[in-house]
Parts: sequence; structure tokens; C-alpha cells
Amino acid sequence: MYWKIVGTNVRMLGSMHLMPSNAGNLPEWVVDAYSWADVVYLESDSRTFATHMRSQDINKLQSHLSLEVWAALNRLWKSNAALPSLPDVKPWAAALIAPVLAQPLVNGVEPYFIEQAATQSKSLRYLETIADFVAGLESIPIEEAVAALTILMADLAEPGRSMKAMHAAWVVRDFAEFAKVVERMAVLRLANTRRVLLDDRNRNWVMPILTALESSAPTLIAVGVLHFWGRNNLLELLGQHVEIVEID
Repeated sequence: MYWKIVGTNVRMLGSMHLMPSNAGNLPEWVVDAYSWADVVYLESDSRTFATHMRSQDINKLQSHLSLEVWAALNRLWKSNAALPSLPDVKPWAAALIAPVLAQPLVNGVEPYFIEQAATQSKSLRYLETIADFVAGLESIPIEEAVAALTILMADLAEPGRSMKAMHAAWVVRDFAEFAKVVERMAVLRLANTRRVLLDDRNRNWVMPILTALESSAPTLIAVGVLHFWGRNNLLELLGQHVEIVEID
């Protein structure tokens, strides 16, 4: 979950954006990684993400869902009053946010890094703009958003089970166990969703990361640990020799 790129002053960390509500503090190796770096790269600045969720096509999603799935999604959505009204939300946004609502979670790595960087002289940078990320999400077919929501409503407890299992493996940096959990997640078998969330973004990040390798400043690139999993994973696409960073 934490590697150094040999021959450079760049390290890469697989983060978790969110964690189970009983997760406690971030693991020491994550805190150590942040402390080591002078420059930190994250995926994108998500603070304006919510402004991109609204749809002009009211009820588009509802017309594609069964009555049972729509009713269950409504109940889940209303559990968070801060969200836009469900009929006003784009299908991809509903599919992305609903699993988060189905489980008790707390902030993970990125909010900690952002908060710390605000009070320190560290340079915080991003691999993509939020507009780039949203442009990809817009290409997810509504059929896949419907499939993801249908899978979720068939077993609302599944996101929580997977999150707890992934977090347990992540804390102790057991990537093999983490991969076993991920490979059982049906939503990642939706081809376009996986492509947009993982594969395309990994490819787009290669050039900015290769550019970062030229820096002499201690540089940490922290992206979701899923980006290091499976085919077209980030380390594979970079083609660099890496070693695991050992923490005493």
C-alpha cells in the first residue's frame, strides 16, 4: 500500500477516502508518509463535487428503476438531508453516493492531508481537475447506474461488509487480502463503471506522475488503493521499478 519509486524521491500511497465509523486513527504508516513529504499529490479537489450532481432531466433515473428499487433508494437518500433531492440527481451520482449512505463512515486519508497541509508549508497538488473526473462520470451509461443501484438494494449490508474487510487488510498493508475482497465486489464487474473510475484515470495520471519523478523534493502521490489493483493498475502503467517502504 506504500511504495517508493526506485531512483527518485517519489513515493506512492494507496489511500482510503472513507473508513468504517469505528476505524479509529489513521495507521502510523500513513501519518509517516505524510510527514516524510514536502509535496503531496491527491486525485482531485472534491470540494465542488456536489455542484456537478444535479440533473436537468427530472425523473430520468426513476423511469429506469423498478418500483421496489426506487422506493428503497428514496428511503436511503432521505437519511442525509444535506443531499439534493433524489429526482434532481444524475444517475451516476445516485449510484456513486448510495453505497456511502448504506453504511456508517468517517473521513479517511485525504481530509487529514488537506487539513494538515493548510497549517504547514507543504505543497498540495492534484492529478486531475474535478471537471475532468465528472466528464468521465458523465459517460457511464444509465443502464450501469441502474445495475449498480439494483445490486446495492438487493443487499444493503454488502458495502459495509466490504468496507470493513478492505479496511482491515489496508491497515496492516496486506494487499493480497485487500484484492480478495475487491474481486468479490459485483459493482466492479460493470465494465464502463470500472473503466471510468479506475482505468481511464490511471492512464490520464501517468504523465503528471512521470513529470513529478523529476523533482528532487520528497513527493508523495496518494490515490485510492483501488488504483493499484487489477489490470491497468497505476504501477503497471507507470512501468517504474518500485519497492515497498518499510516502516519501523
